[in-house]
Amino acid sequence: MVEPIHIKAHLLTKQKEMESVTQKECTYMEHYTLYAKNLFLKVFVNDFWEKMLISVTGFLAYLVSEISFFISPLIGFFFLVLGVLMADLFFAFMILNKQKKTIDKVKLMDSVFKLCAYCVALMICRLTQVVMMPNVPIPYFTMVFILYPEYKSLNKNVKSISGYSIFDFIINRFETIIKTIKK
Repeated sequence: MVEPIHIKAHLLTKQKEMESVTQKECTYMEHYTLYAKNLFLKVFVNDFWEKMLISVTGFLAYLVSEISFFISPLIGFFFLVLGVLMADLFFAFMILNKQKKTIDKVKLMDSVFKLCAYCVALMICRLTQVVMMPNVPIPYFTMVFILYPEYKSLNKNVKSISGYSIFDFIINRFETIIKTIKK
């Protein structure tokens, strides 16, 4: 078997062998089959791998550009969902450590499943936005529905560790800012 690196050199030697055979006397059918094989090698095989490489590279570049057009508006959302899920998971591990319990593999896999499901939901919403309603920011609405339960879970975990609620802290900060503006 010929190694893939030496295919072109191998085919060129086969082509030269056929050319030398065609110079000998042979029947019309033998000459025709050798001519057809030689023509195939000249037309298709010599530049076949280069053409194939250029075609595959072009297709991959097109595919990457289409995927980046589709995914690029969602990158921030993906990182936001990932950050909230990781923070929730971190505080859940802190609670388990505080209660001297072990980490449940099923709950860990649920978090990974939720991350994948949220990303798929965002991509479906983006597809719906691109195809059906380009002026409606559907992924933004979806983010509200995704982040609300995650925020509640994160708030519950932080409150059980520190005794303070993130939501109460944010409201108190806004109230102090509003009071200072009024003065």
